[in-house]
Amino acid sequence: MKNKNPAHIFVSGIEKEKKLSGRKKTKLPERMKQYYELFKKLFDNIPIGLCIADENGKIIAFNSAVLKPGGYRCNDIKLMTSPDEFFFEPIQMEEIKSIVRQKGELHRYEVKLKKKDGGYYIALLTLIPVQSDKKKQWYVVIEDVTERKKAEEELLKTKKLESLGILAGGIAHDFNNMLTAVLGNIQLAMSHIKNQSEPVYEKLAEAEKAAILAKSLTMKLLTFSKGGEPVKKLVSVEQLIEDSIFLSTSGSNTVCETNLSPDLLPVMADAQQITQVLQNIIINAKQAMPEGGKIMVKASNVDLTSRDNLPLEKGKYVKIEIRDEGEGIPEENLSKIFDPYFSTRKDGSGLGLATAYSIMKKHGGHITVMSKVGIGSTFTIYIPAAPVSKTLASKNDERKTNGNHQRIKILVMDDQKYVRNTIKTMLSLHNYEVVTAENGYQVIELYRKALMNEKPFDVVLLDLTVPGGYGGKETLRELLKIDPAVRAVALSGYSNDPAMAVYRVYGFKASISKPFDIDELLKTIETVMDNTTVHEEQKN
Repeated sequence: MKNKNPAHIFVSGIEKEKKLSGRKKTKLPERMKQYYELFKKLFDNIPIGLCIADENGKIIAFNSAVLKPGGYRCNDIKLMTSPDEFFFEPIQMEEIKSIVRQKGELHRYEVKLKKKDGGYYIALLTLIPVQSDKKKQWYVVIEDVTERKKAEEELLKTKKLESLGILAGGIAHDFNNMLTAVLGNIQLAMSHIKNQSEPVYEKLAEAEKAAILAKSLTMKLLTFSKGGEPVKKLVSVEQLIEDSIFLSTSGSNTVCETNLSPDLLPVMADAQQITQVLQNIIINAKQAMPEGGKIMVKASNVDLTSRDNLPLEKGKYVKIEIRDEGEGIPEENLSKIFDPYFSTRKDGSGLGLATAYSIMKKHGGHITVMSKVGIGSTFTIYIPAAPVSKTLASKNDERKTNGNHQRIKILVMDDQKYVRNTIKTMLSLHNYEVVTAENGYQVIELYRKALMNEKPFDVVLLDLTVPGGYGGKETLRELLKIDPAVRAVALSGYSNDPAMAVYRVYGFKASISKPFDIDELLKTIETVMDNTTVHEEQKN
């Protein structure tokens, strides 16, 4: 027995209609028979859904392609009293009938059609009027445009995010400039207090830490802007975890417990970006336990091999596990949680975990998740450990106060006066000779005169962004023409600038992101003076 497909049903329906109308079956001419077979073959095999509707809009035939988007099969037809039940709600059918009666020309419009599983898909209906045996009929083309609509929506989101990115970059730059002055002046005030046990010193120390952590807020803005290459340096994973927990759980009803190996290896990483990854996951865990609960953070050293079945090169990594006791993630959503804009929460943006995944990929690391509904979730992060030759300096080693820097001349360029003054005061306190400039034109002139007078500047600190004038990159190009041996350091409150990650390509000796503390600034200058670099360059 031949398998009856929709086209066959269509043909048998026509024959039945003829018989009921009392018409005698007539033999079709050979040419007409060929046309009929050709139409039948085309109707049944064309990959676009086709229907034929009568003059009242009622569907009398359709092909198999109509069934595919809704997840139906040919056998499902037997369960329906009318083909219309497959995809149209009653109100939609009435709308189609109304259009058919009123309009005599081609008409297109979008509708939501039913799927077998109870869901919907978006379809574009094209109604084409035809005349057959003195009866008006309609060819209805049903095209599944769900993916196209999603793509259009994603494109619209992308355009909105690009506009937001321009705004975010500007806000982040200005905010970090302000934080540079705030953090710098807090540390200057602390340096004048001899007794560190005094209450005022403790308060300033808390303000100092808050100012440093506030920098992570700008990273949320920079999520929407272009760039994002990590500015790597040697950092302590233990410190990153402690800072992230403090910022993510402060004031909440969530308890965070840690189990950190005492011999955790340092990593070459962008501290701000890794902190953002940890914050996003901890905040997700907190949201999964609205009534409160416990988050466990565990960190250890691991030596990965090919047997670990991870998309990572073999070697030493720091493994961080973040486990919650929340609601868990349904199995069908586990493969989607790192997709941009995917979120199961009404107020979620769907960017937190997508951003975390992207950051770990740029660091040569990886992030995985295991979850069971009603039990909780565990996110596991792998960060490449730093080479054995890399060691973290202690805070006492980093700070060299009141050193003998009378002969070292520093030229500082920043368009913000309060930033220039703060940096000058910070360096002057440590006996550097400091000259400031507002823009690149002033820097070029000052540098040229100092060189001619045989009193050259030893180091030049250049802000990358100067509105309406020469920024750091443009200024350095001119300085290199004057003195190929110039020692320049890139400054920016907008760390997504590629010159921050691959500064050597642009001629800089080092880079430092705003806001920075006195230790970081002094260490950068001292290292540049020793003809070494501060940050590990991004390897492409």
